[in-house]
Amino acid sequence: MTLAEALSSVIAKCDLDRAQALKLLGEDGVLKAAKLLEGNTARVEFVEKLGHLGLVRLVDADGDIAKAQKVMEDKVEVVTIYGEPFLPTSRMGGWHGTGDISPEVAFNFGLPDDKGSDVDLVAHVLENNGEAALRGTTPQPFTPDGKQGAGQWAGDGGWAYEIRDVPTWDVNQLFEGRLKGPDGSYVDNPLRGELESSIPRRVPPEYIKGAWKIIERHGSLRLGDWIPNPKYKGAS
Repeated sequence: MTLAEALSSVIAKCDLDRAQALKLLGEDGVLKAAKLLEGNTARVEFVEKLGHLGLVRLVDADGDIAKAQKVMEDKVEVVTIYGEPFLPTSRMGGWHGTGDISPEVAFNFGLPDDKGSDVDLVAHVLENNGEAALRGTTPQPFTPDGKQGAGQWAGDGGWAYEIRDVPTWDVNQLFEGRLKGPDGSYVDNPLRGELESSIPRRVPPEYIKGAWKIIERHGSLRLGDWIPNPKYKGAS
C-alpha cells in the first residue's frame, strides 16, 4: 500500500485531513493505521466513534481495542456508559461547588485528582461513586429557583468555581434513551433537572476562571463575593 493510498484510507474513517493525519501519526503511523483498519470492522467502528484520538490510541496499542480504550479511560479522554466509551460532548466546563477547597488552594494548585480512576458515568452521577475520576458541574451556580446547582453542592461558606475549556460530558444528552430502567426498558436521566455535566476530576489552575463565595441569607443560599483567578489562562 502506498502512502497516498494509506492516507486516503485513514482520513475516510476519522475526522482528519491529510496534513493533520501526517502531523499526528507520521508516515509510518499512517501506513500502520491503514493496515490495522483494513478489513477489520471492529477497529473501524472504534475509530469512527472515537475519532482521531481513538485512532492514535489504537495505533499505539497495535490494534488492540481493549488496550486502546483502557488508555483513554486512564487519561479521562472518554467516559463509559455500561462499558461503551464516549468522547466529550464539548469543552464548555461549568460551575463546580465544594466546601473543601479554598480559592487559595484552587488558584495555585487546581482541583485535585483525589479519588479514583473510574470513568463510569452512570456510577458517578446516579450512585455517587467514591472512586470516580470525574467531577460534576452545572451551567450556572444556581438554577432559577435556587434549589439546585453548584452553589447548593458547596453549601454555606463554600465556593462555586467557574471552570472553562476542559473536556465536558453533558449527562442529559448522553443518558438520553441509554439508561436501563427496572423493567428492562431504556430511559432518560432521572436527575434531568440538575442539568449536570461531568468533567475530569483533575482541573489545572489555569482553567479555573474564578470563584463565588456561597453564603446563606434568610434561609437561602446565594452568591457572595466573586474572586477572579489571576492565573486563569483567559485573564487579561
